Order: sequence, then structure tokens, then C-alpha cells
Amino acid sequence: MKNLLITLVSFSVFAGTINMSLWQEQLSEDGIKVFSKKNHKGPVIPLMAQGQLNHSMDLLLSVLGDGDRRQEWIPRQKIGRTLKKMNHFDRIEYSVTNVPWPFNDREFVYRAKTEIVKKEKKVIIHMHSQPWQKFKNSYVRGEMHDGTMILRQLKPNVIEFTMKFESDPKGMIPNWIINIAQKKWPLKFIQNLRIQLQKVEKEGSYTYKGIDIFNLTPQQMKLGLKKM
Repeated sequence: MKNLLITLVSFSVFAGTINMSLWQEQLSEDGIKVFSKKNHKGPVIPLMAQGQLNHSMDLLLSVLGDGDRRQEWIPRQKIGRTLKKMNHFDRIEYSVTNVPWPFNDREFVYRAKTEIVKKEKKVIIHMHSQPWQKFKNSYVRGEMHDGTMILRQLKPNVIEFTMKFESDPKGMIPNWIINIAQKKWPLKFIQNLRIQLQKVEKEGSYTYKGIDIFNLTPQQMKLGLKKM
């Protein structure tokens, strides 16, 4: 049920480095490890997952950045769309997560900013909730306190994928239910992402296709990619 409570797309860690001593492994499956944060004092326990993706960076960024198609693969995602696009590396995103009865579905509005660390062959996606007017619906507005995706290219078609997130679905759902239900959500996220990558690659057309992310000019990174 946690799968329904948290929606992901971007995030933040100090310089793209995670102190693993602060995390405790909870499960391992399909080459994916899921961790929970040790000694966390808040009501909802932050989670992190790591796994390998055997695809190119341009394909991965295309899939993660396609807000209109996230409901095809993100667990429990009901709606996904971009509300405002500053450029290809800075967007305000909207998502709705399907929550079982008797609770209302949760909506999230967050800013997704992409940082490219050329020397380390890393792309870091930062995500935090943003103030936005309330829509006319019955959804409860959740909050993304902190989220991060770190994409580290080991080889041209081998990427170490790390994601961590801390969010609060708000409303009347007891925190103990959230913490139990969310445990396998990051595992399913990466499993589904692998399937979506294969699907989009087979389709043959995607946003960043053929673009070397690590050799963009400073102007391209500031304004976005004019060729797209």
C-alpha cells in the first residue's frame, strides 16, 4: 500500500554521495537492494534503493523525464504531467498516487532539477515539493520532503541507479501502515523501470536520443537543449 503513498521523480543528496553507514538493508531481490534509514525520528521512515540498469544514459533520462507516461510504469501512479517547464533540466511536475479505500488518493507537486556531474559521469535529479494552488478534486496534497536519484554511468550501457526519498502522504493514514506498506515500493519501481526502458528502446524514439549528456555546453545546460 505504500506503493500508493509515495511518488517519485527527482531528488537531493550532498554532492551526489550517500553515507551508507546511515542506512540498513531491508531486502534484496533481482539485483536490487532496498534500505531504510537508521534511527530516524520522524513518523515516515525514509527509504533508498539501488540497482543496475543495462541501458544508455540518454534513454534513462528520457524515460524518467517523460511525465505523461509515468503512469505506465510507476507503481500506483494514476496521473502524471508537467505543470511548468523552465527548460529540459528544470520542471514543476504533478502526480497522483492511487490509494485503496477508504483513503483518498494523494497528489504531489514537486520541482525536479537535474544536475550533471561530468567528471564523475553522474546525473543527479533533485526533487522537493513546491507550493501550488489547490486543484478542484478530492485528492489529499502530500509532501515530498527530500528525494534524490543518482545515475552513475559505469560503462556506456551500464548505469548504477540509486534513489532515496522521504515524503509524507498527509491526511488520516496511520504512519505505521505507511511504513509497512511502502517497504517494497522502491523494489517495484526499479523492476518496472527496467521494463519501461526496454519498451521505449524498442519503440526507437525518445527525447534525449543520441545526445551525449556529459558533453553539453554550459549554455545548453542553462537554457535547455535547443535541438529538442
